Amino acid sequence: MKIRGKIFSIVGLMGLISLLISAMAGYALVEYNARLDAFDNASYQAQLGERLNRNVTAVVMDSRGIYASDTTDEATKFATGLMANLDAVDATLEEWRPLILAEQMPAFESLIERTAEFRNFRSETARLGRDVDPALANEQGNNEANRANRKAYQAEIDAFTDGNVERLLAVKGDLDAFRQSMMLMIGITAVLGLVVGVSGAAYLGTAQLSRPIRQLTETMTAYAHGDFSAEVSYAGRKDEIGEIARAVEVFRDNGIKVAQMTEEEQARAQRTLTRAQTMEKFQGEFGDVVDVALRGDFSRRIDSRFDDEDISRIAGSFNRLIASVDGGLQDAGSVLSALADSDLNREMTGDHKGAFRELQLNVNRVSETLRDTVLKLRDTSRALKTATGEILSGANDLSERTTKQAATIEETSAAMENIAATVLENVKEAQDASEGAENVRVTAETGGQVMQQATEAMERITNSSAKISNIIGMIDDIAFQTNL
Repeated sequence: MKIRGKIFSIVGLMGLISLLISAMAGYALVEYNARLDAFDNASYQAQLGERLNRNVTAVVMDSRGIYASDTTDEATKFATGLMANLDAVDATLEEWRPLILAEQMPAFESLIERTAEFRNFRSETARLGRDVDPALANEQGNNEANRANRKAYQAEIDAFTDGNVERLLAVKGDLDAFRQSMMLMIGITAVLGLVVGVSGAAYLGTAQLSRPIRQLTETMTAYAHGDFSAEVSYAGRKDEIGEIARAVEVFRDNGIKVAQMTEEEQARAQRTLTRAQTMEKFQGEFGDVVDVALRGDFSRRIDSRFDDEDISRIAGSFNRLIASVDGGLQDAGSVLSALADSDLNREMTGDHKGAFRELQLNVNRVSETLRDTVLKLRDTSRALKTATGEILSGANDLSERTTKQAATIEETSAAMENIAATVLENVKEAQDASEGAENVRVTAETGGQVMQQATEAMERITNSSAKISNIIGMIDDIAFQTNL
């Protein structure tokens, strides 16, 4: 075999090893992505289970609002919220269905049936509270049998969700085991490939190149010094060394060409070694980034630049994958952190794809829902404050009127005392008039004068009686208003 063929054999062997390692890395990425998809599926199903539980709890709270209502008008707003939350339960199940695996479908269908029963029962509660009587709704739903049924329903939801959590943990363990096995397999393959390549290169460089060239060099040196007694070795070989040896026998001045050819072969061997070193470096950095990512740190990248185009493309694709995961988690984390700090205006704004796009839509919808809820609570608080102010103003006005009424009653009491004194005076005058009348019968001469005095007294009595009548009428009016 020619030296070129031998070198190409070593390079081809290293290329095959590189292709094998690349194929293993590609397989690892594909399988890792598949396991990540299973991890995302289990994680999202667990989230949907928690959301379904919250929706069911919201339905129960609206039902309690109906039970506590006194009129159908009061119960209507709770009935409206109850039906909206039932719709949210159905929407959650519809979103959940495409994620269900074949082995989960029987349990999920059972959950669907229980949900239908729950919806029918709670819809009847809403109808009774809204259209008939909240008391009938309370009688229908506020009992131990219904509570036991609802708890069993939520226990079934929890069991289904716990199954997804267990699957999530199993997938995570499978991911860890797969990563370790693939890293071990790639490492062993790389080491074996490196050993085979280095051994082949050492054999080629020593037995097939270095030793013959050294001997031929010594021979040519001897020829250069005019010593033509040295025997030319390796002339019987069929490769380039044999050709060189045969050429040395004919051309004594071919030393420069032989040196140049030697340098070219050395350069090829160096390129082969450089490629092996590049692959080893890539494997080390790839393993480091994956280890850090599995610990939750997605900030690391494969920073080195490689001369090999295939390795550079794999490193770039892997860096973009890590950057996508890192960007999605950081964007979602910033929104959740803002929500924890009561900042409801923060949203995920990155240009995400696939599962992170779904996460972006869900997180932004949660933020928007919380923001609308807070705004509604603020409007309700303002309306309550206004109503409270009006009630306080009415209470102050009532207190002021009551004070004025008490003052009027006090003035009336003083007037009554004056009336009583006037009545006593009139009685006394009446007695005097009576005595005057007796004196008239006795003394006729003074009768005219006495009658005149009696007439005057009677006029005063008449005036006093008119005043008494007016005062009594005013007292009746005051008493009537006071009763009101």
